[in-house]
Amino acid sequence: MWKFLLLIGSLFLLSRSSGSGEGSYPYADRIGKVGDCSERERYRATYQRAADRYGIENWRVLAAQGCAESGFKPDAISYVGAAGIAQLMPGTARDWGLEVAPGVHWRGREFPSTLDPSKDERMDPAKAIDVQARIMARNYEDFGDWPAALGAYRSGRARVSERGLSEGDRNYAAKILAISATMR
Repeated sequence: MWKFLLLIGSLFLLSRSSGSGEGSYPYADRIGKVGDCSERERYRATYQRAADRYGIENWRVLAAQGCAESGFKPDAISYVGAAGIAQLMPGTARDWGLEVAPGVHWRGREFPSTLDPSKDERMDPAKAIDVQARIMARNYEDFGDWPAALGAYRSGRARVSERGLSEGDRNYAAKILAISATMR
């Protein structure tokens, strides 16, 4: 079970059940403070360029995703196999033209075998942010609003098209939009 603490705009991972069996997470050492927006200035220009390139008026939504998804950590890996600053799944990254390192498998999911950005382009911030912006531009164009576009980023376009936004999608969108509203 995950336990989080929201404190002054930062989300902290307090603990996660661990063990050596089925439920243990092979990259637990990579998780810590998530949702930390303190590094946003480091990537501001990259987010602004990507937003401009793909016609996204509010670059802050993209940056808020980077904050919430990875805490702006290019080497972040989630427990479901998403990696990089934009937390792209291996299949999604490949679909959008990124090279993905051969993975190790855990609980049916593929994880990168290395954190070397030269072997997995999801961990190259500029390339990952570019793919994130392309995905979000397409989602926004197709769905017409940020909550649905964000939900499709989180859960997949087909799921949102078929079933609408889940409670998790709505919560994710609300969190991203709240973070983006605090960015200058």
